[in-house]
Amino acid sequence: MPLAFDLRLWPAKMNILKNLNFLLILKPKNKRTIKRLLFLLAKMTKEILYGKDDAVKILALRLNKDIDVLNQKLSFKKYNAQYIQITKGLKDISDLLGSISFEMSFHKIHCNTILKTLVIDLEKTFIMLSNLTVSGKQTPTALTAKTKQIIVKAIKEIRLAKIDASNETNNFIENLKCSSIYDKMEFCFLAADDINKAIFEINYH
Repeated sequence: MPLAFDLRLWPAKMNILKNLNFLLILKPKNKRTIKRLLFLLAKMTKEILYGKDDAVKILALRLNKDIDVLNQKLSFKKYNAQYIQITKGLKDISDLLGSISFEMSFHKIHCNTILKTLVIDLEKTFIMLSNLTVSGKQTPTALTAKTKQIIVKAIKEIRLAKIDASNETNNFIENLKCSSIYDKMEFCFLAADDINKAIFEINYH
């Protein structure tokens, strides 16, 4: 004899289903894809450090293509905001890194101490974000906070560097070019911060 269905349990069942649906949004395969895309960004930053603009262009084309493929696979429904935030951030950073690389190559700007530090910090940020994407629930808060700390420190250094460049009367054109790169670097770190928040929200809320 079939069991009677208690309508009073329906709201609770629906809430459980919604929670399960939320937990399944970032599937293991998609996690691995996002992790790989973040590693590609890290590789782009390293190529910028070595002054390899052609390599940066190739990586940017590959990364943007993979982002488009990922966007097509994702199911943008109720919980689409975090996914959009991640893929948009990845795309924005890829475009910015391509622009930074081109400017440095075209104007023959070499990495000074500040730029070198910022590029290394950016690479470190992408690697930490990739680890956060696939990390367990043991240390998400600590990892997110550590990533945030690097981002905040880098943005502070960028803003100080821009002030120094604007106050420098010698080499005005050179300082202007560096300021443009600093601006793009700042946007990269801000986009990375958005990705940091989105990954944390998807995986651990």
